[in-house]
Amino acid sequence: MVKYNSVINEVMRVYDAIAAGYSHLRVRAWNLIKELKPSTNWVIDVGCGPCHNGLEFLRLSKCAKLVCLDISIEMLKVVKRNVRRFPQLSTYVNLIQADMRYMPFRSNVFKRMMYIASLNHVPPHELPNVLNECFRVLDHDGEVLMTLWALTHPIVLKAFVTNVFK
Repeated sequence: MVKYNSVINEVMRVYDAIAAGYSHLRVRAWNLIKELKPSTNWVIDVGCGPCHNGLEFLRLSKCAKLVCLDISIEMLKVVKRNVRRFPQLSTYVNLIQADMRYMPFRSNVFKRMMYIASLNHVPPHELPNVLNECFRVLDHDGEVLMTLWALTHPIVLKAFVTNVFK
């Protein structure tokens, strides 16, 4: 547990430090989010960073309610600035600072979930906890989009496949 907490604390510290600059490097949503069906219900971008993906999905869905969840408070401040670009959507956006292992939501609440390159920050032995939490808060007929930076990397691939089947 201590090792994991030190990893999470380091991720949080690094992303707090680079939040402003990082938001200028990642300025567009991934086209992959268009594969999610539009939703008029709750959608969450887990490990959202500047939340470009969540905000673009919200813009495309028009009526969804979005939660931008990240462990970095500085990233969430960037999200707040990004939301100002879409004033018509601001009432549909909620910012939550939390660890994706322990999301502060009731069960079965989200119709759509996005984990865009956020699972890469999770130590492989913690993936079962993260996936269990994902499926706890996902509605029974919900949909999840998960991406990894380098799924073909042997360590990532082995850990991901092993944990998915657990």
